[in-house]
Amino acid sequence: MMKVSRSQSKFLVASLQHWREAGAIDLETELRLRSDLHIEPFDWKRLAKYSFWIAIVCVVTAVGAVF
Repeated sequence: MMKVSRSQSKFLVASLQHWREAGAIDLETELRLRSDLHIEPFDWKRLAKYSFWIAIVCVVTAVGAVF
């Protein structure tokens, strides 16, 4: 299983269609490769964690600037 982002998925699907139309791969191969793609959802939890740490650094910097 290949985990890809939504934009990468669009590119890969378009590439597979192009290769099939050009005769490089057959329909069965295209469908097999497409079924192996897994669109990974956006990781909101990781974004929240990084945002929290950035906020802590900003607070520490602000307090340091006051003193």
